[in-house]
Amino acid sequence: MEQGDALIKDVGVNVGVNEGKILALIHLNNRISAKMLAEQLVLSMRQVERLITGLKKKGYLVRMGSAKGGYWIVNR
Repeated sequence: MEQGDALIKDVGVNVGVNEGKILALIHLNNRISAKMLAEQLVLSMRQVERLITGLKKKGYLVRMGSAKGGYWIVNR
């Protein structure tokens, strides 16, 4: 997960640890679901949804396409 670690460092202090981990996982698989993120990070679905909402508001994440057939774009 070297690329993911670099991404977390690039984002800087504007995101928390779990937000950075979410960005790293999405960077590795832009079609990952919130459920899969929750399982991999050992967080609740609600926590992941809240973190994703925050990342979208900060401009780090954009969702393209539909909820089931779409994908994520990570903005640095």
